[in-house]
Amino acid sequence: MTNDRARANEEDQPAATNLQKYLDDLQDRAACLASIVSAVDHLENVPGYEGLRIDLTIAAREMATYMNHHLDLVNRPQEVQA
Repeated sequence: MTNDRARANEEDQPAATNLQKYLDDLQDRAACLASIVSAVDHLENVPGYEGLRIDLTIAAREMATYMNHHLDLVNRPQEVQA
């Protein structure tokens, strides 16, 4: 029975590694998103940077959508495998 348990643990390793990669990627993107939001906040009252603010806001929304999609994948891995 111990061999079966060890084999099951070995089979779970790729899934755990993939999950960790997803989480690491999301953490990096969350830090990037925080930087974008901070930049938008700093540019709020600076004349002449409205276009850049809009571009940064769009980028932040796109990144948030990406992150939400991947969080769904992490939270529902059994549905992804099916």
